[in-house]
Amino acid sequence: MRYCGIALGPGFLQLATLEEVLELQPPVRLRATFYEPGDAAQVVAELRALGDVVVGIGAPAGENRACDRELAQRGIPPMPYSEPAARLYAALADLGVYAGGKSSQVEEGAFRTAAVFETSPDGVFTALQGRRVPARRHPLGVRRRIEELEQDQVHDPGSDLWARRIEEIEAAGVALAAHRYAVAHASWLGEPGEGVVVLPGARIPERFSAEGRPARRAPQRAAAGRLSALGSPGAMPAEQTDVDIVLRCFDAFLGRDIEALLAILAPDVEVKSLMTEAERVYYHGHQGAREWMTAVFEIFPDWTPRPAEVQDLGGGAVLVRMDVTATAAASGVPIDQNFWEISTLEDGKVSWFGFYRTGEDALAALAERR
Repeated sequence: MRYCGIALGPGFLQLATLEEVLELQPPVRLRATFYEPGDAAQVVAELRALGDVVVGIGAPAGENRACDRELAQRGIPPMPYSEPAARLYAALADLGVYAGGKSSQVEEGAFRTAAVFETSPDGVFTALQGRRVPARRHPLGVRRRIEELEQDQVHDPGSDLWARRIEEIEAAGVALAAHRYAVAHASWLGEPGEGVVVLPGARIPERFSAEGRPARRAPQRAAAGRLSALGSPGAMPAEQTDVDIVLRCFDAFLGRDIEALLAILAPDVEVKSLMTEAERVYYHGHQGAREWMTAVFEIFPDWTPRPAEVQDLGGGAVLVRMDVTATAAASGVPIDQNFWEISTLEDGKVSWFGFYRTGEDALAALAERR
């Protein structure tokens, strides 16, 4: 499977592809290939020769649409309509163009019936960083885009990303969005009847700030578990692994998306809290999960747990070592340290999870429950 990105240049189209390189140890790397600039017919011919593809087109398929207005409302300038891009969409229509789904998050397996989607290069990098990025030709803008690709394990064996033109960097970013789209770690904006724009991430904020904190980086094991596509998308199993489900919980929490979190939790879930232990340790059911999430952010408004290592313990149990950063609302004291989270799963739902100061404590708690 090739994850393909197309960006607009002055009078040409730029194609880049990514392929997964499976290592003995995570993270999964993404090998970039850059093609000679060309017109729509040449790019389509290259794509047809690649076999199985997922294709992101970094240009609008229409104009004056709801998705264009929603991008602008979030601080992302919509791109002008382009005839070369229109020819691309028409030539690739037989692969299926994504038109949205039942929810704002791209559904699992969408690429199988819609291998082509519209996106915005600026929107891709903004969504990946969680903040607006400087202009594409500003030195800081170029730097942030390249650093983001490197953080997301994109490597360029044919040259060096720092030596690439901005159109190549944008095409690689769009190809990275194609990878996220293939594993359903993407969302969309717009009205399905007139066209939608896909951006990476489980949730798209109402507005991106220029001063906001950059989005979390792909942690080593999480990149392998959540975003590796478990090999190629064509070989993706119908059911997610326990590790995938637990990492979706982290995605939902980092996106402050309680509804997405509740969709993964069993109705009678039990939560053992560490951050709120001075006031309350245990929370029960979906209402308890809501109260727990609210309590955590009242105490630590910027609490950010990043999975650093994930271990499938078997028997429906998963252990996660987290790198946690946060600042106490009352004292302003920052923390930056490791904690452990452990979960049990039943029938594809998380039935219990707890937070602990050491891995030994987490395993001991699991042993008591069993």
